[in-house]
Amino acid sequence: MAPPRHRRKRRPSRTVSSPPPPVEPEPEPPPRRGIMAALLGPPRMAPSGTGPAGPMPPVRRSAPPVTVGPPWTRRDWYVLSAVAAAVVVLIGLLLGLSATASSTVQAKPAPTTTSFAVASGAGKDFVCGTEVSLDVGGTPTHIASIDADQITLTSPLDSAPSSGATVSQNITTPARVDVCGAVAASPAPTRTQLTLAGGAGQFFGNIAINVGGVSDTVTSINSTTYRITLQTALPAAPAPGTEATEVGYTTGSLIGGIVELATSATAILVIAVAAWVARPIASRLRRKVRPRLLETFVFGACVAVIDTLVYSLDLSAFGNTTGAVAAFAALGGVASGFILVPPAYPAISRLFRRQPRPVPSERSGR
Repeated sequence: MAPPRHRRKRRPSRTVSSPPPPVEPEPEPPPRRGIMAALLGPPRMAPSGTGPAGPMPPVRRSAPPVTVGPPWTRRDWYVLSAVAAAVVVLIGLLLGLSATASSTVQAKPAPTTTSFAVASGAGKDFVCGTEVSLDVGGTPTHIASIDADQITLTSPLDSAPSSGATVSQNITTPARVDVCGAVAASPAPTRTQLTLAGGAGQFFGNIAINVGGVSDTVTSINSTTYRITLQTALPAAPAPGTEATEVGYTTGSLIGGIVELATSATAILVIAVAAWVARPIASRLRRKVRPRLLETFVFGACVAVIDTLVYSLDLSAFGNTTGAVAAFAALGGVASGFILVPPAYPAISRLFRRQPRPVPSERSGR
């Protein structure tokens, strides 16, 4: 009699099981380089003995922050500030050396020894004054007046310049300049309003002006048409071609190039990049780990903001006195950010080193 079904012994399987396929280790992730390495740091790896090597799987608990070295002190940020300032000064000097107003003598109207025309629209780039030299075909001279694109010299040349001769003017050092122009025929001038030919009014300011030998003060200049409004009425409406002059002072192209970089609309980007260039040099000088890229960019942005604010205050207080004072005010405004930001920046940089709050792995019951 056959045994019950539930008591039957199972026969061993005759099929031979194949060994499991070898488990290949997961490839290691490529190293982070460039900007991503500076912003995110090295990838976090799984601890040894807990599984295959590779990136750590996402967990709910926050991982410890990446080690970025000890925080920088005021002295460290001063070193970075000094190197970044040197970068800005070097680039500004190079731009200042290349800043030259240049044009050529035109054939019509025929040039003379005391007057000639430059290319259309180029007349507004030149300034008058005995302290500012003009080079006409290699001969130095000075400008007495500018009527649109027609230039009149203070003294005659040895011979009339030929058509196509180079006319250039470069103001590298602080000097007094006479911003000059001629009254335009259209729109018609009045006793209180006038427009200068060739758009020369855009270089005038709300300061004292001399119109045909009569002194007055500019109250406003239209930002589109450059029409000038005077504070008091002139004895009579000026005739077209009447000379209008303002006495001003310039810092020169060398200082002007530095000021342009540090206080222009792109100053935040320029100084941030300068700080990024100075970061490895300052790190090597101080023998410390480089600060994070975001810390460096914010440092440059803070310097640019302080520079712009102080420079605008300096202009309102000392802008139109003498060339030396204007240069001193400009340099003081540019240097202010590089001096005032480093003492306060260690407290700001701590915001980039805060540890994230731990997130509990399980929700607590109510």
